[in-house]
Amino acid sequence: MDNSTIISIIASIITALLVSGVSWLITIGKFQEKINTLEKKTDTIEKGLQEVRDKAIACETRIEERGNKGLAKNKSPIDLTEKGLDLLRESGGQEWIITNRLELIKAIKDKNPTSAYDVQEYSKEVLKDIVAKNDPKLKPLKDYAYAKGISLDDIIFVMSIHLRNEAMPEFKGYNVADIHDNDNPS
Repeated sequence: MDNSTIISIIASIITALLVSGVSWLITIGKFQEKINTLEKKTDTIEKGLQEVRDKAIACETRIEERGNKGLAKNKSPIDLTEKGLDLLRESGGQEWIITNRLELIKAIKDKNPTSAYDVQEYSKEVLKDIVAKNDPKLKPLKDYAYAKGISLDDIIFVMSIHLRNEAMPEFKGYNVADIHDNDNPS
């Protein structure tokens, strides 16, 4: 083999290596570009998912509030919203609880509550028992519910929270100030 053939073979090999190298660099560049594009899309998707998560949480909160029709705050212990307080006052429920306070608290005591939660639940039960007996004392509340097109259950619900707040100080170790914000007129 002469020198020109050897140079020609070496030149061909170098050219092939350069073409292959350039080809690999172009391929690697394309892959890097695709990776960068995917990273940007992933970031966009993550931001979108965060927005969806935030909106889902907001919807969940609204759904929970609608479960009690916005009458109570979604926290523990249950406390009335302004809407709940308005219903309590306007329906006559607050005055009804005050008028029948001693009888209602006695009925709660008769159930022997052993916790603040029991006082809350027994407040509901006592009022529901009165509704179940179709007590004539409920007529003004029923008339209000009918006139306003609302459920008597909603009025009883807000009354039960008010009754709980009225009854709580009657039980040793429980204090109304410990269970709700100071903005509640109870």
